[in-house]
Amino acid sequence: MADPGVLSLALGSDGTRAGDVLIPAGGSRLPATPDTLATAGHTIHMDGRAVREFITATLPRLVGEGCRAGDVKPADLALVVPHQPNPKLVAALADRCGLDPGQLVIAGSDVGNIGAASLPYALDQAVRTRGIAPGELVLLAGFGAGMTWGHALISWPPGSEATHQPPHG
Repeated sequence: MADPGVLSLALGSDGTRAGDVLIPAGGSRLPATPDTLATAGHTIHMDGRAVREFITATLPRLVGEGCRAGDVKPADLALVVPHQPNPKLVAALADRCGLDPGQLVIAGSDVGNIGAASLPYALDQAVRTRGIAPGELVLLAGFGAGMTWGHALISWPPGSEATHQPPHG
């Protein structure tokens, strides 16, 4: 069993793909004006095909890199928690990642695309519904606008035993 905590962490970006997903107006470069508001410059603009291709290539790569960095196999992972802008696409990539579909935490089907919050939200849902035992390996895999990506491989710490708890209500 690995020592608890973060076993590997990597971040990356490719600014040449910034136009694939962006909010073109706002901030100091293009402050809000009547024109930027009228042209919806403060909303997300996305090339859906490019983003799909990026996710399809990036998620399997992140799983592979995380496993190599931690010297583990995909089958050794208790859970993989990916960013979920498209839950069906992410779920369909399990096999390409060398994962059993049950290893993936898919919460986006319940809440939609909640951006960067999808990783902590999905991890919390997994803790509450599946439980994570000390020493189990959890891989967080994120990607986003810019284009950016990253992974963190975690050996779940003792004292944070999480078991299924009914929702509060």
